[in-house]
Parts: sequence; structure tokens; C-alpha cells
Amino acid sequence: MKAISVEILRIVDNSFPGWVKCRLIDAQGRAHLFVEKIPIVTRETLGDDNQYPRPGEIACEVQSEWKDAVGHSFARVGTTRPDGVESTAGLSEFVIRSSQLIDAP
Repeated sequence: MKAISVEILRIVDNSFPGWVKCRLIDAQGRAHLFVEKIPIVTRETLGDDNQYPRPGEIACEVQSEWKDAVGHSFARVGTTRPDGVESTAGLSEFVIRSSQLIDAP
């Protein structure tokens, strides 16, 4: 299983299980925001007293990978499976740099 590396920006709701705002910068430099349950994006226990931003991840399916003419590696990923994650704009498919992919635990 793969995941996209994201930045956890802040806590938005402390009620169980806790919700955080996260940011993904895609391959074209566009920012995508997510409001998601803490256990979906990290195994850490987070609260208002933590330092932000901090690293997080969103599980994804890699749909395709390629290199451009100068050798930069990219991937098209979907976040619908396994956890049904969408950006605040309702997007669930992104083109990212391959270096943003990590192995999910």
C-alpha cells in the first residue's frame, strides 16, 4: 500500500477521534486541503499542544507513473480507496511528484 506525504496544519476539532486540516502540494504547485480524522493521517496522538505543521500521510492507489522529458518522475494517485478521502474541494485524484509517495504502514 502507498500513501501521499501531506502536511498536518492544525487541529480543527478535538472531539473523538479528532479532526485535522492537512495540505498536499501537487506536482504543479497547487495546494489541496483536507479535513480528516486524525487516525486516517497519522498514528500520533495529536492535540492543541503539539507543534504544527507536522508530517502526515493519506493512503492512496497509484493509477499510473511516468517520467517527463527531463527525467522528473510523477504519479497519478487516487485517495478514494482505501479510506474514502477527498479534498475540501471534493477532489480525490491528484498528480504528484513520485518523491511524495511513501510506503504506508
